[in-house]
Amino acid sequence: MKKILKRVIIVTLILIVVLVLIAGITLAVFDPNEHKDFIVSRVEQATGRSFAITGDIKLSYYPWLGLEAGGITLGNAKGFGKEPMLQLDKVAVRIKTLPLFSEQYILDTFRLTGLRLNLAKNKDGNTNWQDLAAGDGKPADKLAREEQPDKPGVKSLGALVLGGVDVRDVELNWDDQASRQKVRISNVKFKTGELTYGAPIDLDLSLNTSSNRPALKTTLNLSGTLNYNQDTEIYAFEPIDLKLKLTGDSVPGGSTDLVMKGGLEANLDDDTATIRGLTVDVLNTHLEADIKASEVQSDEPQTEGRLVAKGSDLAQLLSIFEIPAGKDLARLKDRSFDIQLGFNANPAKGDIKVDQLNVRALGIKADGSLDALAITSSKGKMDGQLNATGKDLGPLLAALGQGDLGEVLQQASLNAKLKGDKGEFQISPLQVKTTFAGPRIPNSPVDITLTADTRANLDKGRLEIPNLNLKGLGLDLSAKLNAENIMEDPAYEGQIQLAEFNLRKLAGQLNQILPVMADKQALKKVALGTEFSGHLNLLELDKLQVTLDDTTLKGNVSVADFADPDIEFDLKVDSINADRYLPPKQEGKKTAIATPETTSAAASEFPVETLRALKVKGDLSVEQIIVSNATLQNLKLGIRARDGDIRLEPIKADLYEGKYDAVIDMDARGEALKMVVNSRLDMVNLDPLLRDYMQQEESPLAGIANISLNDIRATGKNTGQVKRTLTGKARMEVNKGILRGIDIANVLEQIEVMLESKRYTQIDSSGNTPFEELSATLDINKGVITNKDLIMLAKGFKVTGEGMLANLNDETIKYNLKTRVDDSRTARGEETFNIGGYGVPIQCRGSFEKPKCLPDADEIAKALFKKSGEDKLKGLLEKKLGLGGDSTETTPADSTAPAQQQEAAPKQETAEPKSKEEQLKDTVEDVLKGFF
Repeated sequence: MKKILKRVIIVTLILIVVLVLIAGITLAVFDPNEHKDFIVSRVEQATGRSFAITGDIKLSYYPWLGLEAGGITLGNAKGFGKEPMLQLDKVAVRIKTLPLFSEQYILDTFRLTGLRLNLAKNKDGNTNWQDLAAGDGKPADKLAREEQPDKPGVKSLGALVLGGVDVRDVELNWDDQASRQKVRISNVKFKTGELTYGAPIDLDLSLNTSSNRPALKTTLNLSGTLNYNQDTEIYAFEPIDLKLKLTGDSVPGGSTDLVMKGGLEANLDDDTATIRGLTVDVLNTHLEADIKASEVQSDEPQTEGRLVAKGSDLAQLLSIFEIPAGKDLARLKDRSFDIQLGFNANPAKGDIKVDQLNVRALGIKADGSLDALAITSSKGKMDGQLNATGKDLGPLLAALGQGDLGEVLQQASLNAKLKGDKGEFQISPLQVKTTFAGPRIPNSPVDITLTADTRANLDKGRLEIPNLNLKGLGLDLSAKLNAENIMEDPAYEGQIQLAEFNLRKLAGQLNQILPVMADKQALKKVALGTEFSGHLNLLELDKLQVTLDDTTLKGNVSVADFADPDIEFDLKVDSINADRYLPPKQEGKKTAIATPETTSAAASEFPVETLRALKVKGDLSVEQIIVSNATLQNLKLGIRARDGDIRLEPIKADLYEGKYDAVIDMDARGEALKMVVNSRLDMVNLDPLLRDYMQQEESPLAGIANISLNDIRATGKNTGQVKRTLTGKARMEVNKGILRGIDIANVLEQIEVMLESKRYTQIDSSGNTPFEELSATLDINKGVITNKDLIMLAKGFKVTGEGMLANLNDETIKYNLKTRVDDSRTARGEETFNIGGYGVPIQCRGSFEKPKCLPDADEIAKALFKKSGEDKLKGLLEKKLGLGGDSTETTPADSTAPAQQQEAAPKQETAEPKSKEEQLKDTVEDVLKGFF
């Protein structure tokens, strides 16, 4: 038996030795780098991100049990670019091996080098880490309580030694695409001394930051000592010495220093936290704070403290953070401020006490107090007041760009008292009074007073303003408001009535300049009435009625999502003369001749981003509107816009016995705006339209017009690009028309009679030209409008045309017309003449500003010479040129001919004689000057 037992013991010892040897050999030859693929796949499976370890993984066992790794990369979330979310050059941690067996924990310095962390939030508010932070839905504090381990004993902490923390070359980047803010924290260094139980710990932190909003760079250095006592559970970080250097264009002088000193203490035993003797000094501003919080880890923490802020230049502080008011307030001579606040609050219980609130800044004084207990319950009580006054506000208003208002506003005041008991609260009085005085204000000084006594029941979540009034300087506004569920998801409704007042007079009294309008009597009658309702993210105006002089607008309007407005409306207008509210026409103002340079400079940019963000669904109908002196009836406009897709439909109106109908599509989803226009103008009577538009008793053109624009397309960021890309087709027709101011048939007849009779006479171009039809098809290609089929049919002649009607890019014209005269006979007294049978070519050239349409005298002369022959023209030419004959019939221009001929005689001796055809050309040119 002993032998058997001995053998068993020997075998067991041998087995133990073998196992130890196997374990030792395994640990010695184990290489974690051979398992990188497994580690990477598990991390990628857990995170859904790409993961890589490009450096070596090193394990050590003796005398230190440690781990070192490097080249770690974690990819970014989908939609946040290719830049990795995390990159780490090196991390190392190790602990003494042998002391572990005696429950002693001696850790070496924790080292981390080259951490680069890229955090971002997209325009929808999603972050690139929220998928990693997704949990099981339990609140964080509940999880913490459920998973909190037992507190380590003094023995275990006493056996813990940490060699320190050494963090270097850390960089953090923050990109908020919603607010377009970018922040970079770089060159982070964090170092501590050895962490031994009971011994103070010295901490040092340094880093650099830069941001674009505000545009600031900082250099931070923080040092302090952490003291802790496990027995009393008191932890203190004191003294704190923080130095911050601020650099940026918005910083006065380019840079400044911020110094903060103070101390922090946390007492886990009595559950308190204290900020003690905190001071901050920057830009001649001194801040002091003493704050104590008790029951910190409970659901109802209590906070009390004192805050003081004093400084000589508030504008400087605002400018650092690029708050626009900072630059404006810099114009003030006195920019000092003094703010003192003493408080004691337990928000969870609804207890708020402000025993001191004093503000002195920018000419404004405010004092207040508040004593509130359990205001969120039915037993709540409240008593408070706030009084504020501002005298001599002129400099402040001038600094804020309201100097004209500052000249008449003498002072403003606010007076409010708050009382409440058992959940019923009342603000009464709630009064804002402003005093105005000036030569334009009768019986000045005059007060404008706003009163709005308010009742609230927080237990029922109800708020009421039964009677809000604003009176003074001709204003009489009344309103009421009822709100429900104000503590959670407020919903409200109410009414507003603004009695008729003279807006033009009020603006003058307040020293405000209105836009220059054609009608100086406009804006003398303005009134408003509406019912409203909504919640925190919705406003609806129902039964809206606005009076503007002789115009009444009625309808409904709603606005949802104030941060990204979604607007709907349905509005009806009875009658409006829009010309009254437009700038007056400037007589005699000349437009500069268009050149590529001036056209480019004048090209106004389209607000593509604004159009892309537009969310509108609305309809507007107007019974009658006058625009550019033209009258339209039954105007209907509809708009649908969302995500850059915009459609204007319908666009309809009745005008001058005809109708207008159009659809306009716009695409603002890209960088440039795309537009498509289709429209028709049917059976419009041009005579009254042009008489109204031109403000003349007689229009230059009469007839029934039909005009269509078919698939007119353009793309561009501005008007210049739109002109260059404009393409499509158009068609115009005018039937039963009259061209006033010239009788073309009679003019042509006079010319031929003059030739036939051989008597040179003055041409009478007065009268009208009736025509049966005027039509043309227009081709538009890249801003160039051409036509090949213009035709005008009239009694005795026909006009055709082709060429470039307009080049919108350089605003030029190059168009050719031809008038074909029919063969006929006409009588002058007892004489009859054969006329017609020839064509009159007309060339149109020049710019939009100075177009020139002149008949081609050379071609006319050739046609007449061919038709009439040399014999018929001989007598006329002799009389016109003064070469013979005894006719006494002359024109005023001929009365000076003899003197001119005598002076010119010497030259005629050497000049080459002109042919009859050339002489006829000169004659035709002379004749045509009378009416072209």
